[in-house]
Amino acid sequence: MKVIALRGEPNIGKTKTLNIVYRRLMADGFKQIPSMFQDLGHEDILDILKKDNFTVGIATQGDYAVGNAKGDYTVKDHLETLNLHGCDIAVCAATLGQGKDRIMKAIEQYPDHIFIEKTPCYNLATKEASNTKFAQEVIGEVMKSMKKG
Repeated sequence: MKVIALRGEPNIGKTKTLNIVYRRLMADGFKQIPSMFQDLGHEDILDILKKDNFTVGIATQGDYAVGNAKGDYTVKDHLETLNLHGCDIAVCAATLGQGKDRIMKAIEQYPDHIFIEKTPCYNLATKEASNTKFAQEVIGEVMKSMKKG
């Protein structure tokens, strides 16, 4: 499984950007795998989409290195779930900062991985355009991988 991780500091729009990716993939003909969608709260989702025998998993939640009281909701757990369900590509968020090293290590466990660096945009007037630009970059990587596969 190839991992495409949108990496950046907390609260810079990684979730919003990956939700744009999710919506655009579905608009481009990707279909949800039944019973896979999970609402993780706070606009975060985990889902698996398929098009032309190519499967893309998406986990917008990338904040937790440790997890919640049940021990789930970590990037590592999300990636394991997507891998277990046979995803060709996993798209995820990866939060940088103190105590977040395990997030990067979880992603780096997959030999075929790339990080796309998400920079902040503090201008409210251009924030959506900035998120859309990064979403297009992620989608470009997905499409490139589909052509190789």
